[in-house]
Amino acid sequence: GNLITQYLSHGKDDLASETLEANKQLAREIISPELLSYLEAAILTSTYPDEAIPLLEKIASKHVPKLKEQMNKITDAVTVSSQEKESSMILSATKEYDALLDQYTPILMLQAKIFWDKKEYSAAEQILEKSAELCKYHEKWRLNMGHVMFAQEGEKIKESIPYYELIIEKDKDTALLDVPSVALANLCVAFIME
Repeated sequence: GNLITQYLSHGKDDLASETLEANKQLAREIISPELLSYLEAAILTSTYPDEAIPLLEKIASKHVPKLKEQMNKITDAVTVSSQEKESSMILSATKEYDALLDQYTPILMLQAKIFWDKKEYSAAEQILEKSAELCKYHEKWRLNMGHVMFAQEGEKIKESIPYYELIIEKDKDTALLDVPSVALANLCVAFIME
């Protein structure tokens, strides 16, 4: 699984496909079915992106109810009366939510990437917008939403500004060098174009 993931992250989709195909039985034994489905969909995006879309939607649809349920747990934890109990419940529920979100985000980003690669930026925006309720605080979601807005040019460039600003301002103690450079560059251009 790690080798295939590395191939995919470095744009070596053909090697990922060959490796998975040559070791399909072993992959089924050691890789979870969910991860295997994701890897197969990720490989499919490079050769048959239109066929990968429903596969990714199916995978994503399994995550959304879990994320919504966890959001409700966080809300319930906030309403608990005991201050000490409240903070531990909120912390626990938030950690679990973040873990679920970290599993969901790559699926979502891969869906949006299919449309990005086709230069169908408004379709990529719609994919990301559907998940705004769940992901609006996630840095990768903000960054990619900013990129999608920025790529559409015109009035949409202005709409990218808040997404990039949130990334930069998320933590005042964060060094400027830790901010993604593309976010800084696009923000500067967006302010100039405004």
